[in-house]
Amino acid sequence: MKPYDLEQELQQLGRSSQDEVPELIRQRQDQVYASLAELPAPAPVSRRRHGRGAWGAATAAALLIGVIGSAYVSPVMAASLKNVPIISSFYQLAGDLGLQTAEQRGLAWKSNASVTQDGVTLSVSEIAYDGTRLSLLVSRDGAGFEGGLLDSHTVQDVSGSVTTYPIGAISEMDIRIDDIPVHDYAMNQRPGLMMKPTASPDTIVLELHNYGWLEEQGLRLGESFDWSGSFKIEGVDDPFVLQAPVHVNTETVRMSIDETREWNGYRLQLRQLTFSPLTTSLQTRIEGLDTDDAPIRFELWDEQDSILTAIGGLGVHDGAGLGGSDDELLFDRLPHASEHLTLKAFRPIVEPDGTYRTGPEGELVKRYIPELEVEIPLDLEQLTQLYTP
Repeated sequence: MKPYDLEQELQQLGRSSQDEVPELIRQRQDQVYASLAELPAPAPVSRRRHGRGAWGAATAAALLIGVIGSAYVSPVMAASLKNVPIISSFYQLAGDLGLQTAEQRGLAWKSNASVTQDGVTLSVSEIAYDGTRLSLLVSRDGAGFEGGLLDSHTVQDVSGSVTTYPIGAISEMDIRIDDIPVHDYAMNQRPGLMMKPTASPDTIVLELHNYGWLEEQGLRLGESFDWSGSFKIEGVDDPFVLQAPVHVNTETVRMSIDETREWNGYRLQLRQLTFSPLTTSLQTRIEGLDTDDAPIRFELWDEQDSILTAIGGLGVHDGAGLGGSDDELLFDRLPHASEHLTLKAFRPIVEPDGTYRTGPEGELVKRYIPELEVEIPLDLEQLTQLYTP
């Protein structure tokens, strides 16, 4: 089975509709979306470290959102961010209602995992896990940093792309589950990995996404396990090794779906929706060869016609890009219990230079495909119980 990474694509699709997101955080979130739109749509991204150990290409794709969000910061924004204190709470994060809910309802827990070396402290201050996504708040403290935790600079040379890192940035990483290295497994046999920027350059959210097909093969996150991470911080000789126990701390609601749509030789089958107070997960089966330069992508709309923020996803092809694929798309939680959701399909518009077209506000320009739209009825009573503290 051949995997393809949807994490980068999905970050372009959803925007938070929360009115209470601080303006500084909203500006930084918008910069992430705008920066992603400048990337060539079909081209894979490699991330190599010049002169030291290299990161795998799969790691690079998974970490892309974090790198871009941190690297493209205007001078005005950079000056503003210097005045933002280290974030120590999920509630302060940008536009993620699920993580805010985890903080408000006590579904996240504090961690004392911390290591200090050469005057630099790296710590995990808070953890949330609902069985679908594991989120860890990772922060640094110290002096003499020349960039944010996710800052980097990539240039092209004859051998490909070469990435360098400012003092204080994460340049290498090894994540383990029960002491098993995640990257010992192929991409379609391990949890998805993302590093997301926050309003502070000193704090990131590290996430692992627990896809459904991992129940049959690969490394799946269990109900409880020991997480550990080894981080190389540029400018510090030895890696920072952090450890923390993890357990599921939420209820979930699963709803089987039997809906199929067809269009232009393309067949979409919806299989399952999974809800928690933190995350919404949609599993689909797609058949048919998509030869268009712009891939078909999906978004979920709630009853108020708001688009749920996309937070991750992965698709696994049957082989060689032919036949079909099993996809799992991760979204933020619903703002409230609803009687239905609407799945909408669209293609982004690809410019001649390979980038996605954006509108005047930096939003992705989309061509919707009404033939693939599906209204999904939900169990209002179950969701009301799930979302009620």
